[in-house]
Amino acid sequence: MTSAQKYEEAIATYEQLVTEDVEKEQSWRWQIATAYQDWGKYAEAIANFRQCTNFPENYKNMAWCHRKLKQQKQAILLYNQVATHEPSAPWAILQIGYTQEEAGQKEQAIKTFQVVCKRFPKDGHASQAHAHLQNKYKISVTLGGGKDG
Repeated sequence: MTSAQKYEEAIATYEQLVTEDVEKEQSWRWQIATAYQDWGKYAEAIANFRQCTNFPENYKNMAWCHRKLKQQKQAILLYNQVATHEPSAPWAILQIGYTQEEAGQKEQAIKTFQVVCKRFPKDGHASQAHAHLQNKYKISVTLGGGKDG
């Protein structure tokens, strides 16, 4: 059995479960979406993530799929929505910077990485943004308060 056949079989099973096990529909829908994502069928994955209600995780995965499809504008729109979820904001804004880089928007990406450093100086994602600015662009950024400890 090829891997494609395995994905097709798994998805067919999950789709059957969506209708038969209504109480766990969201769980089965998530399985369908991630199976498509793992299979590399990103448009199908997005369509299924869109039906999931587990914000922000579904939006994070949709954005990643859009990036794989080279649809950076759509990915950035989704990351901006994820950034409204306060605990996810540093991660989402960092992802916007990486996505802007992928889109060839170097100057905007630099500004976005700097925003992560300034708005979330004690968050680990600020450390990532800081290191990326130093390593890729040779830009030194002060993280502000630094980490407590």
